[in-house]
Amino acid sequence: MLKVETLEGAFYLRYSYTYHLRNIDNEKVMLYHKNLGGSQTLITNLDAAREWLQKKDESRLNIDKIERPNTKWSFAGWLQVEVKAVLSNQPMLGNGQLPDWLWNKKGMYALDTFDDNLCLFCCIAVHQGARSNRCTEQAKLLAGIYFKTRSLSKNHIE
Repeated sequence: MLKVETLEGAFYLRYSYTYHLRNIDNEKVMLYHKNLGGSQTLITNLDAAREWLQKKDESRLNIDKIERPNTKWSFAGWLQVEVKAVLSNQPMLGNGQLPDWLWNKKGMYALDTFDDNLCLFCCIAVHQGARSNRCTEQAKLLAGIYFKTRSLSKNHIE
């Protein structure tokens, strides 16, 4: 079993737990399983994982919100907590330049030399025919068009 501290790369977390419920009338015990779901976004560092887990743990430990079939069942104790880290093979963004073997690959346009937030628009500009080393102006134009139409549609909704 791997520890979260040893994970390299991005991952999702899933959180579930099981607890005992006791019937007030006949003292029967039942197991109840609750799944609090997974992280909505990829987690890339230990601090983000710790913060997400802390919120889930606070939710679990709120005894007033324990789910039960009806009021004849009372909380009897915790059985287990399960946290799963689901490794992702999605590319890590913001990890610097591409490795040499990928950078030098025939047909690869490495756009990681630019220090701006236009990477998506640079990719679109190159796809539309702009040269990979001179795509910044076209990328800015595409970004301007996108955000202008986005703000217009947002104002229309409101």
